[in-house]
Amino acid sequence: MTDGSRKAILAAFFANLGIAISKFVGFVLTSSASLLAEAVHSLADTGNQALLLLGGRRARRDADQD
Repeated sequence: MTDGSRKAILAAFFANLGIAISKFVGFVLTSSASLLAEAVHSLADTGNQALLLLGGRRARRDADQD
């Protein structure tokens, strides 16, 4: 993974995390089921970015016997 890719993934990670937090706050204030669903969706997007970072890190490791 290039340094630019890592920066883009980190930017998306923190953006999605911020969006998820703000939607959770909105849910707490309004009790809107749609805001809760959107917050969970944004949290899942954050998890996807974390998996991309993990995959990029593991891809840099040297090959082993398996």
